[in-house]
Amino acid sequence: MLHRVFALFVLVLCVLVGGWADADLTLFDPENVRDRATFEDSLQYSEGIPYVLVGGRFVVFDGQLVEGATPGQAIRAAD
Repeated sequence: MLHRVFALFVLVLCVLVGGWADADLTLFDPENVRDRATFEDSLQYSEGIPYVLVGGRFVVFDGQLVEGATPGQAIRAAD
């Protein structure tokens, strides 16, 4: 049920935001966000961040990285 509500929420956001600007969205549970990385094992993903959209495309869905998803672009300082 939660996934259906979230899917509808994302659809509405994409329609509202998509027409006017690029947007990156992160949906997280503040009670459960936790950094799992350590100095010895620094390549661990955080917990409690189930969905991340970059440029309207999922890069994290249901807590898992979406393989091959590389939307967005680097932001560089102006010369």
